[in-house]
Amino acid sequence: MKAAGLLLALLLVPTLTSAQGAAAPLAVEPLPWLVVDARAGWPSIGDDELTAAALGVAAVDMPQRALAGVVAVHGYPLRRGSFKVGAGAEMLLGRGRYQKKNADGEAVGDPITRTVESVNWQVSLNFGRGQGWSYLTVGSGLFSFDSFAGEGPGDAPGRTTLNAGVGARWFKWRHVGLNVDMRFYLTKASDGGLISAPRGVRRLVVLSAGLTFK
Repeated sequence: MKAAGLLLALLLVPTLTSAQGAAAPLAVEPLPWLVVDARAGWPSIGDDELTAAALGVAAVDMPQRALAGVVAVHGYPLRRGSFKVGAGAEMLLGRGRYQKKNADGEAVGDPITRTVESVNWQVSLNFGRGQGWSYLTVGSGLFSFDSFAGEGPGDAPGRTTLNAGVGARWFKWRHVGLNVDMRFYLTKASDGGLISAPRGVRRLVVLSAGLTFK
């Protein structure tokens, strides 16, 4: 229900913005040909009994969230009435770290680090005008989700991973606006590497927000 509420809110934002923008000085404009996004998020990466066992720790002693950043470039070459088809590429980088402590507050053992990395292409269907629009998007690309003791880096090979999501952009200023995006990554199981622990299949949800430029 939370996810459904967030998705509905994302889809409604450009509509509400357009309504507010009726009295704004900026004229109604078509979608730009190109936008660049810079977003940040704090996704839940959860725990994994398989990974925890391989690292020799309890599942609760693994980092539960990662600080993530997303950089993206999207273009809109196909325009047919109210539908605009976009294409682009995104890069995701995230990292979470947890250090267990004893009753005296002293660090115990090695810190557990989990990283997420992805470079993927995107195709989107967009609805709206230049001041604000919603979009549905799907994509695919290499995705790494590593867990290891210490600072790393991880060494598990990336796997081709599908993702899908929804989002919205709206511009209060002519060239700078806001972007909110919710993306679901359908990650595959991994055997790990010499440093990285194995893990099972997991659906990773990344909710991020930031600036968009046109």
